[in-house]
Amino acid sequence: MKRLAAAALVAGGMLVGSVSTASGATLVGLSGGIVGPTGFYEVDAGDGSATFVQPEPGALGIANGGLDYLGDTLYVTNYSVSDSPFLYSYGTVNLSTGAFSSIGLHTGQWYGLAFDQSGGYFYTYDYNTSNLLKVTPGISTEIIGSVTGFTSPFGIRNLAYDDANDILYATDYYHQGVNLYTLNTNTGAATLVGSLGFDPIDYGGHVPIAYDEVTGTLFAHNAIDRSLFTLDTATGLASLVGSHPDLVFASLAVTPNAAPPVPLPAALPLLLSALGLFGFMGWRRKRLAAA
Repeated sequence: MKRLAAAALVAGGMLVGSVSTASGATLVGLSGGIVGPTGFYEVDAGDGSATFVQPEPGALGIANGGLDYLGDTLYVTNYSVSDSPFLYSYGTVNLSTGAFSSIGLHTGQWYGLAFDQSGGYFYTYDYNTSNLLKVTPGISTEIIGSVTGFTSPFGIRNLAYDDANDILYATDYYHQGVNLYTLNTNTGAATLVGSLGFDPIDYGGHVPIAYDEVTGTLFAHNAIDRSLFTLDTATGLASLVGSHPDLVFASLAVTPNAAPPVPLPAALPLLLSALGLFGFMGWRRKRLAAA
């Protein structure tokens, strides 16, 4: 009976552990080469470490472009087509080959790229006009409205979207501090969430963000101390995850391979049968004792 009870406990332990286990997120970071080689990196959301994947495509590169997935396809903005005059393209990148496929052109720089997965469109911030845009790839570009209500004189620089709760997050330019906002997706109006708590600086930088739908985590990269953080979506306050001291990322995206919680394992029948046998033997002992 002790062995049966132990078997039941082992099976039960396997069951509880599997229900609560979810795979850690992996992010993709795009480095513009300010520090470290340009290109795409795989970033471990557990410790912030980064591994080189592919070089930045194109002779002119990607100028602080936005980065996000629609399904399994990675999209970018600000792929430089020409620098005289300035002309950019948005499209997809194959991380296995490094190839960029253009979908459409834009003359202004589009900072941030955040997909609404169910709608099949992304939000981006047009730096030249200060407008929030809604882009359905290859189909349409809609002006939502001018982004107002942010405190930085340099505007919004990065976006991330929480599909489950329909929340569009944004960070402004890192200069004398940096803040987290939510943006109204109907008007473009910004609402301050709070300061990230980074040290004030006299020069600027981007703070790319990315939202993990599986864990409900908002990630951010601090280009000044070259570290990965998580952000409190209620206050904006940043908590350190880990550093990648030789890299500065202009944009981040959560890869779509983060698995949901693992379903009940094959150990479930073992648990049920062990508990059933355990109960039967207890009943049999009571019957023999009464005889």
